[in-house]
Amino acid sequence: MSLQCDIVYKDNGEIDYIRTESGQPSKLFNELTEMMGGDKQSALNLYALTESEDFIEKSPTVSDVMQYAQSTQKELTAEQIYKML
Repeated sequence: MSLQCDIVYKDNGEIDYIRTESGQPSKLFNELTEMMGGDKQSALNLYALTESEDFIEKSPTVSDVMQYAQSTQKELTAEQIYKML
């Protein structure tokens, strides 16, 4: 399985944004980043859960992601995310 998006990085190696399959910045990632107080790595960990085989929402909201994360007690590490790429 691989993420159905691209992680776009700044020149300094920090996460800039997530580009969706349609080539647009991910609204969900931006909302998760805001919810996480600007912590893009934590937002990416949560966003990656939406790529799980178990995640069934087609157009998830932040609420959907948080409910799923709490129900599975799963949060992917950066290493797990990079293995999915």
